[in-house]
Parts: sequence; structure tokens; C-alpha cells
Amino acid sequence: MEVFAVPDLEEVLEDMHQSHMDFICVPLVHPRYHRNLLPDGPKRREPLTRSDLLLNSSQWSTYVVGKISPWLDLDSRHGTIRKNSEQALAQELAWAAHLSVPAILLPTPAFECVNYARCVYNFILTSYVKYDIWIRVPFMEPESEGQSTEDPWECWNRFRGMCNQSAHVSIALEFTTTLPSTSVVDKWLGEPVKGVIIPTSVFVPNKKGYPVLLRKYQQVLARFFKHKLQYILKGKPRHPHGMAAYQKYLDHLFHAQPP
Repeated sequence: MEVFAVPDLEEVLEDMHQSHMDFICVPLVHPRYHRNLLPDGPKRREPLTRSDLLLNSSQWSTYVVGKISPWLDLDSRHGTIRKNSEQALAQELAWAAHLSVPAILLPTPAFECVNYARCVYNFILTSYVKYDIWIRVPFMEPESEGQSTEDPWECWNRFRGMCNQSAHVSIALEFTTTLPSTSVVDKWLGEPVKGVIIPTSVFVPNKKGYPVLLRKYQQVLARFFKHKLQYILKGKPRHPHGMAAYQKYLDHLFHAQPP
């Protein structure tokens, strides 16, 4: 289960257990905390984020996937923004290592992602990385044929190439309101996908009001079910039973697959 912000981490963890989910994806730092870490920036005394003592070490390493801040722009044309983003990324990657989370979820790379990839790969080379690095990638058709800057697969391929095909770097595919063609699905099935993010917005209510997926989504998911992946629900629940109704439906789909 992915959440945007977490006022009470213990409460969210309890909701996760009540919904029969395996882990939560939470921001390592509040997503609106745009801090200035440059030498000439303001000196602030407040803590970076919540205390690591809110959970015990076993809970951090089992139930929490850390999300890197979405506002980072490591390939900005503005040097100050780029340098500050580098500092913030290094800070959050180091915090994730301190917490011993099993994985981190990074923002979607643009096609021009040389510095973004360099920073991530440099951290892999210079640190004892124990977690998986999941790159969020939209699961969609390129908007315009022939323009690689708009092709999510080309962006991913460029990023992982500049990370020297590191085994630490993999994909978290995020479903969108439109699914790509079969050929694009085939392409992604050949990539190191570790997770599939499913927004609640792609579900529709059935006659009894319970959330279900249209047939086309079921068919695509059936292909991913053949692989050992993590499935992450995202968004606001639209059912009185909350996220548990969505989890129960996905569990039903998984176990309904032929052996």
C-alpha cells in the first residue's frame, strides 16, 4: 500500500495489517519538505524526518518501503537546483540505509537523466547497499511514435544503462487509465520488474459496489501473476471497507489463476 504522507506511522502500519497487506510505501521525508542544503542556504535546526525509534528494526526492515522525495530535479538546467537535489537525494538514500528498509521507490526518470542515474549509481558503488532500488515507471503507450523522450521504456532503458545494468536497480510499473498494446506489455515482461503499482482509480464498482478491474486489466495482471512480484495499491479507497476490499479482490484474482 502506497501513501502520500504519514501523520502517524504506527497507525498506518496497523491499517496495513488490518487490510492483510505485506508492506507500506511511505515517504522517507515529507514530500513537501523542500529543504536547501547548499552551503549558502539557511541553517535550520529541525529534524530531517520522523524518528527511527517509532518502529523497531524488524518492522523497518520488513514492512516499510521508503519513497524518495518527488520534487528532486537532478538534471535541472539550474545549477543550484541540481546541486541541492543531489544533496537531498544522498541524504535520503543514506537515511534509507540507516533504517535498513528492504527497498526504496524512486521518482520516474526523464529521458535526460544522466545526472540522476550518475548519482544513484555512485551511491551503489560507494555504499554498502542492502536494499532494492525500484524505479517508478508509468505503464503506458508512448504518446508519440518516434519520440523517445515520451516513451517510458526508453527513459528506463537509458537510466539503467547509465547505472551499468546494476542488479540493485529494478522497476515498479504503475498502471494508468489506459493500458499499452500487447507488444509493449511483452517488452516490459522481459524487464526486471519487481513491483506493480495499481491506483484505486483504475477500479470500477461491480453490481454490489465492490471494486473490480475491467477484463483488459485482469488479462494483463494474469501475465504478471506468473512472476514473483510485489503488488502495491495506491490512492484513496472508494469503498466502505477501505483498502481491504481492493486487496481481497486482487487476492481473489491471483488464486483464480490456473496452475
